[in-house]
Amino acid sequence: MARLLMNHIQFEFGLVPSKVLREDREEYISSLITARDPEDTSVFYEFMVDEMVKTLSAEIDGYLISTGIKKQLAILKSQGLLRREGPDRGGRLVVIK
Repeated sequence: MARLLMNHIQFEFGLVPSKVLREDREEYISSLITARDPEDTSVFYEFMVDEMVKTLSAEIDGYLISTGIKKQLAILKSQGLLRREGPDRGGRLVVIK
């Protein structure tokens, strides 16, 4: 329930929701247990900040790859090596010999 609330708050502020990766699940649960002590929730906060950094880094890497591919395709099209056939959705790129 707490993660749903956290993701809702992140959406409200325009942030990418955090993902807790399978390999980090044990550390996530451990940090939640530690955070039950109201005087020391820093372990949980630090864990979640690290997860947010991982999530944002992955999103940025995906964006950079996507824009890099688009640039390379545009270059190949401008050189007459690629041609688009069909609609934007469901069409395809054809290599021109």
